[in-house]
Amino acid sequence: MGDVKALKRENNELKKRISQLSKDFKSMQLMQDKMAEKRKVYLSSKIPNENDVQFLSNGYDELVKFKKRYTKRADEGLST
Repeated sequence: MGDVKALKRENNELKKRISQLSKDFKSMQLMQDKMAEKRKVYLSSKIPNENDVQFLSNGYDELVKFKKRYTKRADEGLST
């Protein structure tokens, strides 16, 4: 009979440990979800959009460079 009581006690302890581990995993999952959400918000704020001044400035600079190259090539083509 003592063996059965010892097994029940051990079983109850294991159930408590499993329950605690389950709570810990849920807590860790919530923390991970919060961190993922913060990261998503941070990354979305770093993606340039069409209204971003730097994005527009970079686009303008590229157009100016292209125009200079195109004009130079056109002038070289006309002079020959």
